[in-house]
Amino acid sequence: MSRKGKIFTLIVVDTILMLLANLIAYFFVVPYVSLPRNIYIISFLLQWISYLILGFFFHVFTRVNRFTDLREIIWICAANILSSTITIFLVLSFFRTGSLRYATLTFLLSLFFICSSRVGWRILTEYRSHSKNIHQHLKKTLIIGAGAGGSILLSSLNNASNHSDIQVIGLVDDDPDKVRTIFCGKKVLGTVDDIPRLVREYQVELLVIAIPSLCPKDYERILDVANQVKIPITSMPSLEEIAEGTVSVSKLREIDVIDLLGREEIDLDMELIQDSIQGKTILITGAGGSIGSEICRQLIKFAPKQLLLLGHGENSIYLITKELQQTCTMHDIVLTPIIADIQDRARLDEVMMEYQPEIVYHAAAHKHVPLMEYNPMEAVKNNIFGTKNVAEIAKQHHVEKFVMISTDKAVNPPNIMG
Repeated sequence: MSRKGKIFTLIVVDTILMLLANLIAYFFVVPYVSLPRNIYIISFLLQWISYLILGFFFHVFTRVNRFTDLREIIWICAANILSSTITIFLVLSFFRTGSLRYATLTFLLSLFFICSSRVGWRILTEYRSHSKNIHQHLKKTLIIGAGAGGSILLSSLNNASNHSDIQVIGLVDDDPDKVRTIFCGKKVLGTVDDIPRLVREYQVELLVIAIPSLCPKDYERILDVANQVKIPITSMPSLEEIAEGTVSVSKLREIDVIDLLGREEIDLDMELIQDSIQGKTILITGAGGSIGSEICRQLIKFAPKQLLLLGHGENSIYLITKELQQTCTMHDIVLTPIIADIQDRARLDEVMMEYQPEIVYHAAAHKHVPLMEYNPMEAVKNNIFGTKNVAEIAKQHHVEKFVMISTDKAVNPPNIMG
């Protein structure tokens, strides 16, 4: 049905209900009060015209009935109260035969009938919607947060138009005053610390964080608790998706590392990076390691002139060289594998002198803390004196930019690695 058709239907329904209210009030009052029939007709017409004008002013007929809530009921009440007040004032002012008792009863019945029609329609549409999902598997879901976010999410899930595959079994909230209360029709079952128990007790399959203002520290705490039960944890979708009425498991957003940062994600200036790398000769120490190899993969995208892949292990350098050669087919980039130890100062000097790199990415370091605690002298020789060698040789050969990647050399010193 078109929007105009729905508005016309609402006007017709409200008119019939108002007429019914007037009839019932008239036949109820007539035995006790002498009331001419023309007063009944005049009262009905005045109330109906006033209600129509106020109804359009308060958008009573343009609201979506399947989403009827307290706000819609309040506007319907306002339109009925004002229209009845106008009717009572006009009838009693111009017709001495008017009855305040009749007008009041008409108002109460009209209000009851019209509000009941809206609420009844929402109940019917929700029942029809939920009955369609009886044979569908619904994920038992526990919502974290009985606040504004939880209210918005639950309201969306309860909408008749939202064919959700989520079954909310309850909520948790750290506010002790909310525990064991009913929130938007669902019970607050406990606090965040109760999640493992509730997951086992109710066979929960999904956790949803519904706290938009949650700080990174609290995010981390919730994730620590959720990790104990090994079930998926997501956060509520955007307000745009909720407004579309399409909240489902597929729409819930996975927890991102950005949520734990405590700040906005920093966007890299790709043009600036391109300008600083393109056409340059770049030396990467530790190029075969986990960090160094990823640096090589990223640098390839910016079309450097030459990559010097320096490492101590021949196998790892061989593997990263073969991998990058497949990528380099689209770019005219020279790949030069170099087997060298950063503790060998003479060999570093020889490499720098031969290739004259303009940028050095220093990623060579022993990184396995437990292993290095058994071999502290190797950690000192490689991570400290090796770094010293690379930095000094780079300075000696006038390298434009020296980037020290490994943070192992900058952490607080609680052990030999620091």
